[in-house]
Amino acid sequence: MGWTNQLLIQILTLILLYIILSVLRMISKNNWPTWIHPLDVLLPVLIVMSAIVLSAVSVRPLFIWAVTLWLVIGVGVVWRTFRGRQLVRYRTFLLIYWRVSDLVWLVIYILAIIGAIIHH
Repeated sequence: MGWTNQLLIQILTLILLYIILSVLRMISKNNWPTWIHPLDVLLPVLIVMSAIVLSAVSVRPLFIWAVTLWLVIGVGVVWRTFRGRQLVRYRTFLLIYWRVSDLVWLVIYILAIIGAIIHH
């Protein structure tokens, strides 16, 4: 199976998981926490898939750079969240950090796919 097929399978898997989680969220409105978005649940899968794509794109350790970028952005989120506030609830901070992580890893994954398409 070619690399393009593997990318297509990864993308379709993410879309399918997102749809399944969205449907589950709609069906179980009373049992699904309102603050959890389906993308929040997919974050670990997105990180693993990013690692797979980034390792295939280059011999250089791009995944390490992606994790470093994520951590630097995390420090920025911490600084931004706590700046001007004396007390921040852990749940509020974690939700902000997790949502920013969703966006960061989604962008990293999209850029990795673009890089894989250009590279191969």
